[in-house]
Order: sequence, then structure tokens, then C-alpha cells
Amino acid sequence: NSKQHMSAASLLEQISSLSGHISCPDVVEKKLERMIQGGRPSLHVISDFDATMTSYWKDSSCSTRNDSAHAMLAYSRLMSVECKREIEDICKKYEPIESSQTLSPEEKTPSMIAWWDGVHQLLIGQNR
Repeated sequence: NSKQHMSAASLLEQISSLSGHISCPDVVEKKLERMIQGGRPSLHVISDFDATMTSYWKDSSCSTRNDSAHAMLAYSRLMSVECKREIEDICKKYEPIESSQTLSPEEKTPSMIAWWDGVHQLLIGQNR
């Protein structure tokens, strides 16, 4: 399976193309190499779905959002075309709710959970 044999260098290239700038590519590549060597049993993923640990904006003008961890995975070339289409449909449904100025956090929360769960299940399904 080609998913299991991707090199750290090609992963770094893909991540760079999705997230813009990596300040220490050599360090990131070494970490990716260790992750590949450790294999699936050693891998733990922390997802910053709500941008509490990472920058929400790509630049100081606040005109472009950074991709979420899910977005980086969802639009990866490793995901099937069908998976990408389904994720795009889910995002179109829930993004207006997320950015609504009229809904309270309590009203938004069930939709945000459904959004996260829906995308997460699709991503997990790609690993089968």
C-alpha cells in the first residue's frame, strides 16, 4: 500500500504546500521520519479543530484562515475524491453556522460537534 511507504520528504512537501511556511523543515522532516519508523502503534494525533493551540489567521491582515488539522488531512492527496467531496459538503453545511453572528454558542455547539464527528468519521474511513 503506497500510503504506508510515503517518505518523510514527500510528507514534508505536502504539509508545506498545505500550510504555507514551516520555519524548521529539517526538524519537521526528522520528526516525520521517526513517526514513520514508529509505525501506526506509536502514532497519536492531536487535532486543534477550534484553533485554540494554533494561529487562526495565516497573516496579520486576518484575511485568510489557516487550515485546521482536519482540513490538512481532508484535502490531502491521500484521501479519495469521494471523501473530499463529502467533506466539502459537510463544511458547506456547517461553516455558516460556525461564523453566524446571530446564533449563541449554545445553539452552535451541537452543529459543531456534528461537523467534527462527520469529518472525523470520513477520515477514519480512509484508513480501512
